Amino acid sequence: MTRRKTLIALWLALLLALFSAVAVLADDNGGFSDDFDDSGSGGGCNNQFDSFDYVEIGGEEAGSSGSSSDSFYCPPGTSQSVQAYRRVPGTNNKCLGFGGTINCDTNAVTWEGLTGGQDLGGGVTEYLVDCIQGNIGGIPGHPCKKFSGSSSGFACETWNWGFRLSASVNFPGWCLDLRPFPATLVSWPTAARFSCAGSASGSDSVAYVPKGGGSPADPSPGDWSNVVFSLILRPFTPTYAFVSLPNVLLPPLPLVSDTSPPYFFTWEKSSHPAAGGGPTAGTISGLEELPADIPVYVGNARAPYVLFWELQYDEWVEVWEEVCTRPDESGHSDCHEELVDEYWEHHVTGGPIHPLAVQVASSLRADLNGDGSPEGYWNYSGLNIRRMNDANRVTDPVWRRTWNWGGKIYWAVREGQGQIGWVD
Repeated sequence: MTRRKTLIALWLALLLALFSAVAVLADDNGGFSDDFDDSGSGGGCNNQFDSFDYVEIGGEEAGSSGSSSDSFYCPPGTSQSVQAYRRVPGTNNKCLGFGGTINCDTNAVTWEGLTGGQDLGGGVTEYLVDCIQGNIGGIPGHPCKKFSGSSSGFACETWNWGFRLSASVNFPGWCLDLRPFPATLVSWPTAARFSCAGSASGSDSVAYVPKGGGSPADPSPGDWSNVVFSLILRPFTPTYAFVSLPNVLLPPLPLVSDTSPPYFFTWEKSSHPAAGGGPTAGTISGLEELPADIPVYVGNARAPYVLFWELQYDEWVEVWEEVCTRPDESGHSDCHEELVDEYWEHHVTGGPIHPLAVQVASSLRADLNGDGSPEGYWNYSGLNIRRMNDANRVTDPVWRRTWNWGGKIYWAVREGQGQIGWVD
């Protein structure tokens, strides 16, 4: 018993020394000193990661601070990659990421140092990454170790599965049909219709990953092929567009077909500067149909979208069965394992990237019910304004035209009587 206690004490001391070395590495490379305050446990898995906010084993969540998931499955006889993240106080949702390997027979972790380093040039490496939420507070996790978002779209970089994948996606186009446009009259019947909402995706791929130690010509169980990592933008459902215009209050417009009746409203004030009119038509690209000195209203429109990540891959599987010879006179039979089938098994995994799980501008977060928790992201840049004719059609070659001002709407409203139109 004394010998066993001594060995355990030596093992714990060695592990603590290793943790201290990694902490020094963090201070040297990331500018932060991070002490590993737990010693680990070779035979257990419930407390050795307690000092981290989020942990992944083999690409799967193994538990996070504040969650009930404090255990993980580690296949016996294997070693799995470890990604562990700890929030850095005083930063805006930034973490230090640590990488290592866990022995699934002993649960011993070999830490290899900081992960996710970004070369900033001049010998400087930045190791701070966006924290992975990991279902903390009910927000679903995502695999992006580096993430960026803007009014144009999103980009995600991950090495969650032991190799680098990077994908980006731009906001897709959507349609707002208007008439008369780009000019109308005070009290004139004016129409708006939300008639299309596209989807978009961007992907990165890897042809082969020898996770089981094989090759394309001789695959081993666990090898991956045809790996595709994607970011996908889809309209939030139910789908509505939100149009904001000066001196006019429009309800959310439901998504309908381009042959459906539009929503009708009227302007009660002209786009005179005294009523809130802004720039003149001559200063706006695309308004050459209007007199250059006519002032226009400046509005905007946006549609909510949901961002998803998705990983698809094929995994090599071998099926072995025990085959035994016919028993001899003494009842003895010889048994051995025999390969009975082998094939590529297709896998698909993924989920949403919640607006609160990443760092984006508050203007991008679409809080549709006003409860403080956004449901999606606002798509401004995809706004395509299409002009309708008097029959509410956008295909009329005489009137057909499309504008895209990145979410803005420029609309002239004049006082006067008579028909609105243009000379042929």
